Order: sequence, then C-alpha cells, then structure tokens
Amino acid sequence: MRHLPAEWEPQQAVMLTWPHAATDWAAQLDAVEAVYRRLARLITAEQDLLIVCRDQAHQRVIQAQLSDLTNKDNPAAGSGTGSEAGAGAEPVKEARTDADADLSAEASAKGQNGQGRIRFVIAPSNDTWARDHGPISVIDPATDARILFDFRFNGWGGKYPAELDDRITATVYAAGGFAAPDEARLDDPASNSKTRPSASASRDATLRVMASGQPQKTDRPRFRLDSARDHLEPSPLVLEGGAIETDGAGSLLAVRRTIVDPARNPGWSQEAIEAELRERLGVERFLWLEHGQLSGDDTDGHIDTLARYCDPRTICYAASADPSDSDHPALEQLAAELRALRQRNGEPYRLVALPQPAPIYDEDGQRLPAGYANFLIINRAVLVPVYDDPADAIACERLAGCFPGRRIEPVDCRPLIRQGGSLHCITMQLPA
Repeated sequence: MRHLPAEWEPQQAVMLTWPHAATDWAAQLDAVEAVYRRLARLITAEQDLLIVCRDQAHQRVIQAQLSDLTNKDNPAAGSGTGSEAGAGAEPVKEARTDADADLSAEASAKGQNGQGRIRFVIAPSNDTWARDHGPISVIDPATDARILFDFRFNGWGGKYPAELDDRITATVYAAGGFAAPDEARLDDPASNSKTRPSASASRDATLRVMASGQPQKTDRPRFRLDSARDHLEPSPLVLEGGAIETDGAGSLLAVRRTIVDPARNPGWSQEAIEAELRERLGVERFLWLEHGQLSGDDTDGHIDTLARYCDPRTICYAASADPSDSDHPALEQLAAELRALRQRNGEPYRLVALPQPAPIYDEDGQRLPAGYANFLIINRAVLVPVYDDPADAIACERLAGCFPGRRIEPVDCRPLIRQGGSLHCITMQLPA
C-alpha cells in the first residue's frame, strides 16, 4: 500500500511558485514578494527550497532579492534549470524585519544560513498557488520510491485561467527540478540517502503515535533524495492539494464538493474518485465533510482553510464565537461534523478550535477568507498566517500546544489574503 505522508513527517523541500507582474499580484507585487522572502528565510533555515520562476529574467530578479540566501561560490547554491545563476541580476532593495534578522542570526549560528538550499527551475505560470498545482507525493514502501502525482488543475472548476499552471509539475519534473542537487553537503552528516527512514518505517511510526498518544518527534535531520528515486505519474482526476488532509496512516479528510464536483471532475462518481485515490495515494478511509466555507474563498471550501490534522489524534479547525458573523452558521455545522468523526480505533478526535480574525475586506467591500488553519508545517517549525489582529496570539498559542517540539513562526499574510488565499495555499512540501 502506498504511503501518503502527513505534513509533519520529514520533508526534503518546499516548493514556491514565485509571483510576477503577469499574475493578479501585479498591483501589489512588492508587498507580496516581501512575504515570499520571509518564507524563503524560514524554510531554508530547516530544509531545501524549490522556486519556480516564470523565465530566466524572473529568476535573476528573484536571486537578487535572495542574495543573502545564495552564494555563488557554493556549487549547490542558486542552481537553476535553463539559466545562469545570477547573471545580469539587478539589485533589489529588501525591507527585512527584526524577525528575519533574528532568524538569520540563529540559522547562521547553526551553520544553516540557507546557502546551498535554494534551487530554481523555469516553468511559465498563470498564478502562484503551488498547493493546488504542485505535485502530491507518496512513498511506495516496496521500493522506497517517491512518486510525484500530477493531478489535473483547472482553476478550481474553471473559475480562473490555469492552462500554464496545469503544466507546471510536468515541466519541473522534466527539468529535474524535484531532484536534490547532486553535491552532498559537508555540514550535513545525514545527507547520505542510506540513512533515510523507509516509507514503511514512517508509516509504522505514525501508527505508534496513534496508539501511544505521544507527540511525534520532530527534530529529525534533513535527508537527501536521489533523482533515480523519483518518478512522475499523471492522473486524469482534478485534485488540488488544498482539498485534502491526511493523518499519514491512510485517512483522508476533505470537503466533498471540492472534489466530487461536476465543474472539476465531470462524469466522475464519488465511488470512481475514491477508487482512484485508493490506487494512487493509498487512501484507506475517506472522511467526507459537507459544511464549512470562509467568505471570499474561491475554492468552494478547501479543507486546508477549515480543518487540519496536527497529529493522528488531533484536528484543529476554524471556529466562530460570534453568532452575528455571516460565517458562523457554516463553521458551527463544520464543528458538529468534526465532533461526529472517529479515529481508526473508534475514539473521537481531540479537537482544537482556532479563533477567527476580525473580518478583512478588499477595496470593493468583499470579505476575504482570512483564517489560521492555513498554516504550513516544516521540519522543525510551523509557519502560521497572521493578520495584525488580537486573535493572532491566541491562534499561535493554541497551535504551539498542538506541535510540541516545533517553533511557531508567525508570517504576516495580509498581502496574500488580498487574492483570496494564505500561507499554506502558496506552498507545497516535498517529503523526504
């Protein structure tokens, strides 16, 4: 049975598709790129970062912005596909926060300053929502191969152009972008791929966590991957990464209408979709939800905006404490559905309510789907979207209790939410 890793399992890298002037970010490109730079620092302090660039000129601009994280003297640093690293780059001013400076100092003290951890690849893009156009990865325990699934992406049921985004995964794979650089890192004794735990060992560890109730150890070393280990499998199914959550032990949590949808998958019955996901991803249990959607969400209710596994026994979720909020009825129905769910052993899940920030509106008065469930788990940290709201601190405190052993790193996502998404939506992890 194939293993679909939980997000808290060891990761090789995170993929970002960098914004550019031909996307909807054009009017606020400076502000949103500052968010991406912050993410680049946080991610490379722990693991590799794969950046998808529109073209060679775009790559040079990004490299200039991340000049403190790349080093032309390091053969693995700034390696790109189809361009010369840093050639002709114009200097770009960057406003660094105190948090960025503290992170850089801490990482440098550990010998993990991001140098050599960034890989660039060229792939034209319509937009930047890597969670939904990036690969969904599973591990084949029989061979320990990492299988990158290229599901179709049609702009959330044809709402937006997506022809270029639908080809990104195949383009990056063909360019060798998902394979780690060949050079082993001298400062990383765990870089030898022979020390990597097998997929079956990762799955067994997850099942032991379920039985013991103890938090999974998160301070694991970063492991190397070999290009020969990976292969790409296409699927005709439209499936966005933000539409699914897994406990790493065969359970899949999703809002039914975001997958069983005639605008996404015409002609596919629920039974056919489940059969495809069993075969491709190794899913054993489907936990379908019917309720929950944040105002302004174009995805029809992606699970990664509503409810997230924190460990195999715990689900955190977006909760509303204000009966006058227009989102309150749907979120109350979501909470009731979550209370009715059961773990594999028949016990209810431990549920942790995340508050909602005060409503945020765009210039046209439309409410935006801000929330805290859209966090990203990386190897030793959890990156949490925040919105300059009093609820930020409450959400971070509750998530800290869900992820013992991981740092909580807040990331100001007010620029991201202007286009209807947040932190998890723009990232896709690649498991080790």
